[in-house]
Amino acid sequence: MSSKLQISAPFGATPLSPNQFPQFKSNLLRFIANWLYAHGPPLASAVSSHPLVADYKPADDLALITLVCISDTHNSTPTHIPGGDILLHAGDLTNKGTFAELQAQLDWINTLPHPHKVVIGGNHDILLDEDFITNHPYRIDPGDIDRRDQLNWGGITYLNGTSATFAVRDRNLVVFGSPLTPLCGTFAFQYPPIRDVWKNRIPDGTDVVLTHGPPRGHLDLGGKGCEWLLRELWRLRPRLVIFGHIHEGRGKEALAWDLMQRGYDFPTFPNVVIMALALVWNWVSKLFGRRRAAETWFVNAAMGGEKKLVTIVQV
Repeated sequence: MSSKLQISAPFGATPLSPNQFPQFKSNLLRFIANWLYAHGPPLASAVSSHPLVADYKPADDLALITLVCISDTHNSTPTHIPGGDILLHAGDLTNKGTFAELQAQLDWINTLPHPHKVVIGGNHDILLDEDFITNHPYRIDPGDIDRRDQLNWGGITYLNGTSATFAVRDRNLVVFGSPLTPLCGTFAFQYPPIRDVWKNRIPDGTDVVLTHGPPRGHLDLGGKGCEWLLRELWRLRPRLVIFGHIHEGRGKEALAWDLMQRGYDFPTFPNVVIMALALVWNWVSKLFGRRRAAETWFVNAAMGGEKKLVTIVQV
């Protein structure tokens, strides 16, 4: 399915405005990389993705696996979740992470029709984080701690730095899930931003990476994404990356693991020079029909606003 790349660069192709001059002066390489990235040709993705819709009906192509992506439900229980093969929830099921809130969310997810349901925790789901309970026991009701092991997960697959393989129509799809996000306040599953907790953490051969927070520079408005996660994704290059956490960044983005992308993600002087040359080459290749397909979709599946839209991806 052909798809136009959704630009996540903060300036895109718009003219330089007065409030952009500080970044222009403080980080010229980033500014140039953003401009080059915004002027690259659109991608034709090898992964089929659909608009953010509430009433999508899966295609008849039985070779495709339909993934329904949601995140940051925060105690809400939307009634319009479309059907599909696998439901993936990227964390923040709750607001306060209490036993009652978590169980209500698990009960709701178990009512959904998807044959496979995958869930990770988020920074609000404090009862799921053993380290948080140890370090901040005053933040959690003692009765909830005692009942923690009594959560009824039903048919849900819970991932916490672990992987699971799902068999769908003679295909196996490997999903890795982790709730980790960079430190911001006193919440669960967090680490200091200077610490690389991602290096070689995701197993080779993973098809889908499910995390709570985004990689740096991709659907992470506010700049709260993790560079270490981004570097791990460059090593792994999975087919699909799903996350949430940054509600305002919701959407999807096609990604090609090429020199243009490397220059944008890591704007050193050599990378930006190569990026400029790659921009010319990519447009020439596009004109002659040789522009290769994108290899990955990034999806910020945070469910925000009254409509609480859902993201559908097929792989």
